[in-house]
Amino acid sequence: MIFIAATFKQTLYKLFVSRKHKLAILGLIVIASGISITELAVAKSFTKIVLHEKTMSEGKATLWIAVFFIAFAMTRAGHFAQRVFRLNYFEKALSDMKAKSELTKTQENWTWNLAIELSGVLSAAVQLVLLATFFAFFSPIFTLLNLIIIFIIFEVFSRLLIHQIDQQREFVKARKEKNPAASAIQVKTRIRSAEFGQLLSSFGIMLLLAVLLYLSYKNGLSASNTIVLFLGIRMQSSNLNNISTGLMRFARALANSE
Repeated sequence: MIFIAATFKQTLYKLFVSRKHKLAILGLIVIASGISITELAVAKSFTKIVLHEKTMSEGKATLWIAVFFIAFAMTRAGHFAQRVFRLNYFEKALSDMKAKSELTKTQENWTWNLAIELSGVLSAAVQLVLLATFFAFFSPIFTLLNLIIIFIIFEVFSRLLIHQIDQQREFVKARKEKNPAASAIQVKTRIRSAEFGQLLSSFGIMLLLAVLLYLSYKNGLSASNTIVLFLGIRMQSSNLNNISTGLMRFARALANSE
C-alpha cells in the first residue's frame, strides 16, 4: 500500500507541475467520488418507497418518488459534467508539463494514458474511503472488517504493481534494443495480474456478503439498510476491480512514458 501511495504521489507531481493543477485534479477526483456515493442515497430512497409503499400516504409517496428521480437525474448529470471538465483540465495541465520538458509524440500519448489511469484509480480509492465512512453509520463491526479486508487486498495490489512495473520496463527496454517481446506475452502479463487482483478482491467481497447476511438474519440490520449495504458492497467490488485493472494499465503507461 505504501508503494502505491508513493508512486502515485511521485506521478502526480510529475504530471501536474503547479500547485493549482494538483489541487484542481484532486478536487475533481473527490467530486467524482462524492457523486458516486450519492447514488447510495438514491438507492436508500428507492428502497424506502418499495418497502413502505403500502403504509405511506399518497402525498408522502409522491414526495419520495420526486426526490428519487431528481437525485437520480442530478447524479447522471454530475458524472457527465465532471468527466468532460476533467479531460479539458488534463489538456491544460499536461500542456504546461510538456512546455517544461522535452517529450516525444509517443511519450506524450503515454503521458495522457498515465494521467487518465492515475485519476481513475485515485477516484476509485477515494470512493472506497467514502464507502467505508458510509458503512460506519450502519454497523461499526461490519466497517472494521471491511477496512481489514481492503488493507489486505491493497497489500497484494502493491506487490502486483511492483512486479508489473518491472515487467513493463523490461518490455520497453527490449523494444529499444530491437528485440521486442511478443504482443501476446505483453498483453497476457498485464491481464493475468489484473485478473488475479480481481479474483482476490472477490473473495473479500464474498466474506463481507456472508457477514451482511448474518447481521441481517440476527436482526442487526433493517431490511432497507441491508439492501443499501448490499448495493454498497457491489459498488465497492466494482471499484476494487477497476483499481486492479487500472493499476496494471498505469504500470504500462508509466514504463512507456519514462
